[in-house]
Amino acid sequence: MLAAGQRHTPQSDGALEELCRTYWFPLYAYVRRRGHNKPDAEDLTQAFFARLLEKNFLADLDSEKESSGPFLLASLKHFLANEWDKAQGAKAGRQRGASFARLADGGHESFRSPPRTSRARTRRSTRMGAGLARKK
Repeated sequence: MLAAGQRHTPQSDGALEELCRTYWFPLYAYVRRRGHNKPDAEDLTQAFFARLLEKNFLADLDSEKESSGPFLLASLKHFLANEWDKAQGAKAGRQRGASFARLADGGHESFRSPPRTSRARTRRSTRMGAGLARKK
């Protein structure tokens, strides 16, 4: 695995190809077990390997101390958590954008009429006021 982390050598290219061939399907299967459909799981697995290569994470791995499988699985878990966070942030941003647009178009309907008071709330506040008046 250490050879796969080296850049642009014949040995690193072969090691990288072997690494991808060996671990692509098990990592893909893990993503599928996490509930992603087939196309999304394929995309996430490919993106994970692309990020792994782009950031050269394999160069930091000590092949004598760490084995490839647990390192890749832990890295994949972090990658999936980050992707989930990004998706939730984008989703929240879309929802906030819709809320702001609705407010800009005249506001939410609950702001157009005065708030209603329920009878229960009126009775409760009357009882609380009566209790305060007795304590004086």
